Amino acid sequence: MMRHSLSLLFCCLLWALPTAAQNDVSLPAGVAPLTPEDAAALDAMQGCSDPGAFHTLALQLSPEAFVAAYYGPNHAHRMTALYAARYLADPWPVLDYLAAFMNARHHRAAALAAESLLHALAHIDALRAQGTFEAVPGHIAQLHAEVLRTARNRDNSRDIRTMALRAAHLLGQWRHNPPSDAVSSLLKSNDPLIRAQALRFFAVPLLPEQVSLVGRMALGDGDLLVRGLATGMLCENALAQQVDAPSADLANVMRALLEEADITPDAAAALFACLANFSHAARAALTDQIAAHPNPALQDFWRAISTPQTP
Repeated sequence: MMRHSLSLLFCCLLWALPTAAQNDVSLPAGVAPLTPEDAAALDAMQGCSDPGAFHTLALQLSPEAFVAAYYGPNHAHRMTALYAARYLADPWPVLDYLAAFMNARHHRAAALAAESLLHALAHIDALRAQGTFEAVPGHIAQLHAEVLRTARNRDNSRDIRTMALRAAHLLGQWRHNPPSDAVSSLLKSNDPLIRAQALRFFAVPLLPEQVSLVGRMALGDGDLLVRGLATGMLCENALAQQVDAPSADLANVMRALLEEADITPDAAAALFACLANFSHAARAALTDQIAAHPNPALQDFWRAISTPQTP
């Protein structure tokens, strides 16, 4: 099994990285500038969109060269290296730097860092599933806290905060215990997209306190997409408990959502996908309510989901 560790340099620089990324400062102490060969390799990639070429570049550059490109004076080198990080076979040594650059003032740099971080985490997740990856104890928690800070930073744009939440969600699964205080604060965000992404931190079967929280959002959130996601999560939680039919309380929550005249198929998708798993008898009253809904697109969507597919 591979065991990954950060160099002393990476560990010491971790907490200084967000400020450095925001202000585009020069190289941190202890990081050597790019060699002429590495700079030439980055120059050769300008305007290139060939994935194979980026794979080759990722093999050619060391983690130290990636960091040198991130903090060097050449903006084109920085952007190329931020993008190329998603092609690294072993991205672990640069994850902290990608997380830091998600807070960069230059939006495109922040977006490239966020996209590459998500690619890298997905790659590492696959290695973990194969049993070929092991992180340094405590480092996942440290990285998790970093991306959660990015998600909670209201100065960041919606897309950056959403990608940070996706990264935090995956890292939280690795930790098995995402911090409830951070999730609770994100569920109170004024942005419905942030609230919806934060909801995905919860996994069925829900804990009792999570059922209560998700239930409040299913009934009282001001956005129908968030309400639909929360209602679908409550439905999935019931399925996970192998019940034959939704309880009276759950059915009332479902009916409250379906009573909304403005509900769209997108808002109902999570609920419909779950509801289709119950028997016809168990969902009959709710099916009748869907059939009577004034939005024909909602009725068509339900029929498409609930009708058995023939081979």
